[in-house]
Amino acid sequence: MKMRIILLLLIAFCGVILFGNATNAFFNVLDFNVVPNDEKDDTKAINDIIKRVYESGGGVLYFPAGVYTVMGSVEILPNVTIQGVWQTPHGQEYLGMTDNIKGTVFAAYGGRNNPYDEPLFNLYSSSSIRGITIFYPEQDPFDIVPYPPSIAISKKALSVKSISVENVTLVNPYIGIDFSRPHELHYIRNVFGCPLKVGVKIDGCTDIGRIENVHFNPNFWTFFASPGRPIGYMSENLIGFIFGRSDWEYVLNTFVWGAKIGYEFESSGCNGNFVGIGADWCSQSSLLVRDTQAPGILIVNGEFVNASNCSGPTVDVKAGNVFISNSSFWGPTQQIASISNGVVVFSTCNFLDWDSENSGVPAIEAKGGSLIVQGSHFAKKGLAIYIGEKVKTANIFGNVFNDSHFMINKSNGDVEIGLNSFLNHLKK
Repeated sequence: MKMRIILLLLIAFCGVILFGNATNAFFNVLDFNVVPNDEKDDTKAINDIIKRVYESGGGVLYFPAGVYTVMGSVEILPNVTIQGVWQTPHGQEYLGMTDNIKGTVFAAYGGRNNPYDEPLFNLYSSSSIRGITIFYPEQDPFDIVPYPPSIAISKKALSVKSISVENVTLVNPYIGIDFSRPHELHYIRNVFGCPLKVGVKIDGCTDIGRIENVHFNPNFWTFFASPGRPIGYMSENLIGFIFGRSDWEYVLNTFVWGAKIGYEFESSGCNGNFVGIGADWCSQSSLLVRDTQAPGILIVNGEFVNASNCSGPTVDVKAGNVFISNSSFWGPTQQIASISNGVVVFSTCNFLDWDSENSGVPAIEAKGGSLIVQGSHFAKKGLAIYIGEKVKTANIFGNVFNDSHFMINKSNGDVEIGLNSFLNHLKK
């Protein structure tokens, strides 16, 4: 009798393992007659399969290598993961031939000329996208048209938490990832590509979001499908990263090349730490801060380069609290930083080049607010810092300048200057 009871318990336990926890379930779209490379619209079939996965308790929906045509919009319901073959972002030549495809590719056609249409993928709580490539076959690098975001938070979801995008290649989206609806705990990791208007937008995040290892460069479109690169359009339109309201944002190892603006912080207010971020060859500003929350924006190990003939400073702070340390600024720019208001700190930074037109423009111009520059290096001769009349406080100390005529001070506020060294004072 004892043995019979034990046997029944073991059978029940195995049943729980096999069937009771459906969130560990694995589904393959081939088992539902969704076949890649057939050029049929897979939108409805994919949505139907996702619904079945969701109703079973959730799980991973696997898409084998090939091209899946999506004419509409896909809803990734709670506890469902879309999984492709790649464990890293991927780029290769496409050339319009299905036999050359490497990886899981979604060819998106919906929403052409309507950026307010439904996004390609809509996320719900605890849903995710992994290991896929997104490509817009009808987008022309020489005649860009708007599309809805590739990945966004579903408008149908009332409360969204724990959404993730990992190991995704965004070949040529108009808007890459738009997480600007109320949510918490987004996670974006290993996303490469060539967005045209916006790379990543974050807003309405009321609890810690994370972004890691994101790289935007027009080469990802060139390598995949295009005979030309949309450099001119990106230079006039692209904002790599937009941060609106976000509480405790964590950003690590991100980069954008050839954008109008690298990183924009909107007036709705963000706070967080940004480590190892970079922006190269921006036509307006690498970093534009309209405002921040009181804890501020903390930037460490940044690298920022503006393009020649850029229309603005590399760092443009309108208001807010911005703390930048151990970062480097170079390139043929006119001005490295312009500060209208707020509190801005540069600590142990390297300022290599500015005043590209040799017109006497300072590296840093503070028009108002408070400025601290400490332990930093200014490589170029000429005016390094200008402190305007409306500046309340400034501390300039412990820096190395290439010229003893390094600063103009017009402020009647509390300005402290000391312990600076000058390379032109060295004995020959």
